[in-house]
Amino acid sequence: MINFEKLRNSIETRDDIKLDVIKVGSFYVFWIVILISILIIIPPRAWEFKLHGFFAAIAIIGIWRYSWFAINTANGLYYKHIYFPKFFKKIYKNPKFPKRVFILVPSYKEDFKISRLTFKYLIKESYKLPSEVYFYISVASEEEAKRINDIIKIYDNAKRIKVTFLFQSQGKRVALAHGLKAIAREYFKPSKYHKDAKNDVIILMDGDSVVGQNALYKTLAYFKAYPKLGALTTDELVYYYGSGIKYLKKWYELKFIKRHIMMAAHSLHKKVLTLTGRFSVYRAHIILTEDFISHVANDQLSHWLFGKFRFLMGDDKSTWFHLLKQGWDMLYIPNVLVFSLENRKGNFFKVSIQLMFRWYGNMLRNNIRALKLGPKKIGSFYIWYAILDQRISMWTSIFGPVVATLLSIYYTWFFWAFYITWVIFVRLIQFIPLIKEKFNPDLIHLPLLVYDQWVGSIVKIYASFHLSKQKWSKGGEESTVSVEFQTYKFIRKWMPTFIFLLFVIAYIIFAGIYANIFHPF
Repeated sequence: MINFEKLRNSIETRDDIKLDVIKVGSFYVFWIVILISILIIIPPRAWEFKLHGFFAAIAIIGIWRYSWFAINTANGLYYKHIYFPKFFKKIYKNPKFPKRVFILVPSYKEDFKISRLTFKYLIKESYKLPSEVYFYISVASEEEAKRINDIIKIYDNAKRIKVTFLFQSQGKRVALAHGLKAIAREYFKPSKYHKDAKNDVIILMDGDSVVGQNALYKTLAYFKAYPKLGALTTDELVYYYGSGIKYLKKWYELKFIKRHIMMAAHSLHKKVLTLTGRFSVYRAHIILTEDFISHVANDQLSHWLFGKFRFLMGDDKSTWFHLLKQGWDMLYIPNVLVFSLENRKGNFFKVSIQLMFRWYGNMLRNNIRALKLGPKKIGSFYIWYAILDQRISMWTSIFGPVVATLLSIYYTWFFWAFYITWVIFVRLIQFIPLIKEKFNPDLIHLPLLVYDQWVGSIVKIYASFHLSKQKWSKGGEESTVSVEFQTYKFIRKWMPTFIFLLFVIAYIIFAGIYANIFHPF
């Protein structure tokens, strides 16, 4: 992991990444050549088809989608480059830090090399704070606790860190609940009372995350200066250290640069759409209530088909929803990096689809109840619509390829050839803001962007009809949650798939009528 440490210590923010002009230029030259080549190959007779109807069908939905993309991008870039620098300068002109910082780290059977990096840099960054620092570490065994404790002894030279180990065996949610209860005992101890306790903070972070340079120093001063701030989260970079799945690293890079811009866009409106479990900071007294701890441990959804079922994953969505419904502001801090260490094995398509099903399933399970809060309760119509768009975009994103496929089947393959040129042209434009944020695209990133949008939409649609299906894997073990139906078991088991197929067929028929392929009347 020497290469990782060199990377971590060479950049403090995403802005420190060097933009490779030759790489960017090669990317655009290659795909523009492909685009022109396709147009040249298309025979002259193809232009005689009634293409205006095809482009009109694509453009109407496209204008809607791309307008929303442009609004989000403009919001994100404005926040990152204009609003946030002034805000940061104001806060850190005379920073005031919390007296106590509690850091809760669920570390379940982590590799020793990963744990060494996680706690080495967590201690180094903690030493930059004037605060009392408490580590609460949830582990799987005494052996794991001993390994981590040995690491802490090496780097905690001044013995400043107060360490408590907890043991977990029932999953991350229960581990978080037990950790928060342990913190509550310390937080509410009469001998530890102080007048500024309302500004003490709790950091929730994963055991395979590594804080970047000044990550703690540049996040913790917001809470005393901003009384309405309930929580914040930061920028992330993925460090993929595995030797398998060649394109997974590229896909991760693309996912996280897109996340960077979208999180900034939402933060301009004083809300975010997730408080990532990788690293998020909370005002302590908010999440040390019995209601919050119970919500994290036992969060569940009532569904008309499945009844009540418990959430296995998505603890970051549960914490987010709790703060959202209580009206707390949530911010994204773009000048702080946290590194996610990833090592996945298997087939790229299998792994990426599994991850998307997990992420989008978590999102959709929280989406409905967040929408029900309404714009007034959320405090922003923009954020409420962004939540609504999570449900709309999964259908609109695949409208183009569906129409192009239907036209190609009923008339000629020329329609798909024209559509591919449109896809390349639009995606080249979409890469501009990513490059603005120091993203160096490889040639494979354009097809990966298309894959992420189209396959991601299909996975979202499937997940929306199978909300009870959850799967979590860690340390070579797997856990699943399914609903045990007591009555009408066969019908309730197959009903989601039946409804899913019914919607898909209806969607295809609608696309065909919209594109003037089917004529029902």
